[in-house]
Amino acid sequence: MVIIFQSECVHTMVPMLTQAHVSFQEIPTPGPYFPRRGQKPIGSKSNIRPPRPQFNMMLHSSQVEATKGVDENYDCALSEFFLPYHSLVDLICRVAVNQQILNEHIINLSAVVAVEGVPLHSAFFAKLWYEIYHS
Repeated sequence: MVIIFQSECVHTMVPMLTQAHVSFQEIPTPGPYFPRRGQKPIGSKSNIRPPRPQFNMMLHSSQVEATKGVDENYDCALSEFFLPYHSLVDLICRVAVNQQILNEHIINLSAVVAVEGVPLHSAFFAKLWYEIYHS
């Protein structure tokens, strides 16, 4: 949908996602799919994470139960959980850059998601802004 209706999706989704992140920072509560350390996988991957990116996939640093590298299974579960959402936000930012509709709200959303991705060592947004800087 973001690829087909580029500017409409960017203008509609960015304010909703930004507001969700702002309100989440005030009261961080993990959702039902949030991976827990020591949690045993139940069946296939589709049972342990949402089937597609959801808007309320935020990460507060206090929710991370172990630093990256301590528990490989937990690291993998967190990465698999947040990868679709971070990919979606990365795509929205790239579409905004390509459509030349990059504004303060999109930059703020990118920054907030990048900060939330620090405990995961997510390189999505560092790579995005590195590419923008060098283009």
